[in-house]
Amino acid sequence: CGISIENMQKYLLLLFLFICASCIGSKNGILEQNKTFDIIIDPDRFTDDLDLSCILTDSIEIIKLETSDECLIGEIKKVSFTDQFIFVSDPYVSQKIFMFDKNGKFVKSIGSQGGGPGEYSTISNFTITGDSLLIQDYNLHKYLVYSIKENRFVGDIRYKPHHHSIVAYPDILYFVSGYFPADSGCYNLHRLDLRNSSMESYLPFSQKIAVNRSAWSIEEQCSRVCERSFIFYALSDTIYQVNKDKAIPVYTLKFSKRSIPDDFKESHSGDEIMDLAFQEGYVRGPIHLQHSDQWMLGTYVDGKEYRYMLVDKKTGQYQIGRQLGVRKEGNLTIPHNFLIEDNYFISWLPVKLLNLWKNHFSPNTFRDKGRVETWKRLIDSLDIDDNPVLIKCKINT
Repeated sequence: CGISIENMQKYLLLLFLFICASCIGSKNGILEQNKTFDIIIDPDRFTDDLDLSCILTDSIEIIKLETSDECLIGEIKKVSFTDQFIFVSDPYVSQKIFMFDKNGKFVKSIGSQGGGPGEYSTISNFTITGDSLLIQDYNLHKYLVYSIKENRFVGDIRYKPHHHSIVAYPDILYFVSGYFPADSGCYNLHRLDLRNSSMESYLPFSQKIAVNRSAWSIEEQCSRVCERSFIFYALSDTIYQVNKDKAIPVYTLKFSKRSIPDDFKESHSGDEIMDLAFQEGYVRGPIHLQHSDQWMLGTYVDGKEYRYMLVDKKTGQYQIGRQLGVRKEGNLTIPHNFLIEDNYFISWLPVKLLNLWKNHFSPNTFRDKGRVETWKRLIDSLDIDDNPVLIKCKINT
């Protein structure tokens, strides 16, 4: 039987739409489509305190990082754990990656500034994959590869696309950009296959956005949960899940009111957008977002103030607070510094904050009364110039 020209045209149109719905255009790769789960946040529904006690297990691990002339930490950017070691980066003051054992005893600093093997001009990000530590030399566009097992540098990985964060697997690297143009065009995600040096590009955006937002980024775009990572971008409501083989959109995070208009986001620079949010009370959206299997914990800006939000990813229910803390751990206030890694909540507490907290907490606010003396002894042993204290706690699933 024959097919009419009209039906053929309809068929071709449907085929075209199907192809468009099956992939998002990129120069080399395909971003797999997925039905996203919409999470709607009412920014007016907040309290003073966001208590993490409901999602953390009873046992909070307290780790005092050893302080010596060899490991003076000015400002921590990132903390990551392996079974045996703790890695801490201070890219701002000491410009070093520090390695501690699991009890906080200093082991060594890794690499040094310079131009030779195992040296870097400026460190930025780092990540761990298997037994390898990848340290980003931001100026020279390369990663130094340090073998934790062999205790030595084993090579470099050169890259071209500008980016702030990385998702790493043994043979695959994802470079997470932030509206920076690259040789392949304007794409926000690049996948490098180390086995054949092939590069694929995903998440296209317009040249106009690249011009307006090329100098504006967000804090810690990636969050690792076992073999999956979650990434997001400034002023975008889509959250993506990445594994070794693919990237898919999984959540949309939207605010029900006072969101910055889309046309303003498209046509204005990051600084202009921040000024608008500050002056007019707009919600700027998340600037820091971390994931466990069940929970999403983040920071966003509402007008002139920070807000902390905790979202149940299974139900979409959420809590918002002006301050973040663990009320069953002596009303411990958590500063803006926190990460979630493999279903563990991690934060670092400056000595000044701990001294202030000690003078105000009540023993009755501890879930475990024996913890009161533990904290007191620890804080009394600290000098004002000591390194921060880490806390690590398993997140309930």
